[in-house]
Amino acid sequence: ESNFSSETPEVPKELNPLPKQDQEFDIVNEEVNEEFEDDFQPDDDSKFQAIGTLYGQIQHDEEKGFYIKLEGREYRLFILKNRYRAWLEQIKHNPEATLYLRVYPKYRIIPRKPPEVYFEVVAWTEENQWSDPGIFTLRGIWQFIPQCRIPVISIYRNKGVTDPSEKFKASHIPVMMRREGSAQPFKFNPKIPKEKLPKRWFIQGKFRFIISRNSWGWIEDIEPPTENIPRYKKPVKATPPQEEGKTQTAYPPKTKPAKKEQDLKNTRSFTRSYSTVSSPPPQSSGVLHNQEQVSQNNLSEQIPPKQSAQDNSSQPKKTFKLVLKPNQETSTKDESNPVMMTRVEMAAKLNISDSTLYKQINEAKKKSDPPIIECDGQQWQYINNPHGKGKVFQLLQGNN
Repeated sequence: ESNFSSETPEVPKELNPLPKQDQEFDIVNEEVNEEFEDDFQPDDDSKFQAIGTLYGQIQHDEEKGFYIKLEGREYRLFILKNRYRAWLEQIKHNPEATLYLRVYPKYRIIPRKPPEVYFEVVAWTEENQWSDPGIFTLRGIWQFIPQCRIPVISIYRNKGVTDPSEKFKASHIPVMMRREGSAQPFKFNPKIPKEKLPKRWFIQGKFRFIISRNSWGWIEDIEPPTENIPRYKKPVKATPPQEEGKTQTAYPPKTKPAKKEQDLKNTRSFTRSYSTVSSPPPQSSGVLHNQEQVSQNNLSEQIPPKQSAQDNSSQPKKTFKLVLKPNQETSTKDESNPVMMTRVEMAAKLNISDSTLYKQINEAKKKSDPPIIECDGQQWQYINNPHGKGKVFQLLQGNN
């Protein structure tokens, strides 16, 4: 039998490229190996190994390459470099032959994609010389890895072998196996000290490939589980390539600039409102700080004088007065801060509905842009609110 530990030359990319291994495996295995770097036992006859037999007809596709169908499922095949020309001759002269294949099982996990099972072919024949089809020999460490929900048997490169890529990648074969006793799958926890971690067990057994589950089911042990783990090569952690002439620059984190106090004041809503004398509404706290301050003289002109109860009965009840912000001081008028009024306020002052005011705005817009509305002999422009969202009425200069 071919041993997984034997040297396997790389397959040239132009002939039969091998899929790239998932780099997350290197990170996980390196953490485990660093914890147990000095926990190896002397060499013995046990070695890491994963090999088995398949039987079926070989098929070829321009995109998929070579593959074999097992119970309706397709599994890609990759051929060793030193056997590739002989393989092509076999397929050329007898393309429809059903072959027994001696293969290394491979299990590829890709983030956010379904895992893939494929096989690396090391030998083939028309008559079976090995184990029954679907039976595999697995020798490795029984453990959990984050990328797989069920335990795996990890097959590392044996000590003393060479790897042309110098990465010494491991194979992780998912297995379905339950055992009684102390031999249980190892689960690495970086928060637990090394001396308190559970034991690692080296499993040597026969397993059957379960096609429906894309995993391997335990049949029997070749040797009892042991804590004596053979020496192996530690996988090399892969690092992403960096382009020449480019260096990675660390930029400080972006922070949002603090808003100035004046900006916060300008974003408050304009709540200058008119109401009846008998029941004025409470003044909103969001009055603009830069709105016009009306003088006492102008204020007395706009607010009608108090009348007796008899006069009030004969006069219309709907009179309006300007409600200012509490404790607001009056001063002379500043031409740089024009008087403004919201649409709701203008509708209340004209004693019409908002929809009626909206129609008047559309009619006025046909004559001038921005539209101009007359109220109490004064002209008001309907413009964008310079202090916030929406639109407001602004008193035209010279109509004060």
